[in-house]
Amino acid sequence: MSQPQRQRPQGADLIAEMAATGLVPGMVALWNLGQASIALKGDRMVYVDPFLSGHLEALMEREGRPMPRLWQPPLRPADVTNADLVLITHDHADHLDPGTIPALAAASPAAQFAAPATGRAALAELGIAAERTIVAESDRPLPSDRVRVTPIPAAHYDLDPSRYLGYVIEMNGVRIYHPGDTVLYEGMVERLQRLAVDIALLPINGRDWFREQQDIIGNFSYREAADLGVAIGADLIIPIHYGMFAANTVRVAHFVDYLTDYYPEQRFHILARNERFIYVS
Repeated sequence: MSQPQRQRPQGADLIAEMAATGLVPGMVALWNLGQASIALKGDRMVYVDPFLSGHLEALMEREGRPMPRLWQPPLRPADVTNADLVLITHDHADHLDPGTIPALAAASPAAQFAAPATGRAALAELGIAAERTIVAESDRPLPSDRVRVTPIPAAHYDLDPSRYLGYVIEMNGVRIYHPGDTVLYEGMVERLQRLAVDIALLPINGRDWFREQQDIIGNFSYREAADLGVAIGADLIIPIHYGMFAANTVRVAHFVDYLTDYYPEQRFHILARNERFIYVS
């Protein structure tokens, strides 16, 4: 007989779990919020690409291309009362979510929002005041308290740092790389090697001609993500950006099989839905 699954905290209970998660230097906590959305806790509470609404699904429905979520986020935008810094990698709706940003900004009135140059106008249109907005520029650390954030160029598919960026986030002595959406480009490996990343959060949904005909721009394949994580010397690889939309996903087991076949000593972790994961360096 199957056992009932343990229900992970959601809403206010999840925010309480974040507050109660105690960390010492050399530790960070991550929460999987779906797609590329990750909450990070170290010295501060950082959200990357929070995608917590149904805005994209409604937009696709209006365009006659229904694309419902395969699972719902554990937080509503208004639940996020604890954000210190929100990092936006680019202006696509599953990364800069118009259904999330205004309510999150109201719930966390002290939060700062960082985005590439083209994201500044989008944030302004969503009501984010200029004094709360940081324009992220490639290789220039952000002016943020007790969190060191270094923007890194991303190629989605264009290598345009004014629109596409990833971030290396250093908190509590741990460095986390979140690339947003990207494919590989010349010099990427060497740049990340110099930054000595501990955790690499890497998209694995891949890309192909048929999805591109539907205007679905892709990312690393699962093989490229595994190869990149190993090449840059990441201590831990965590795959992201899969399992949210049936039209744009891949089986995470392919990533696991490839990594264990070719790099059996490489550490990795598969985040369950809504999971809290604590990393110890």
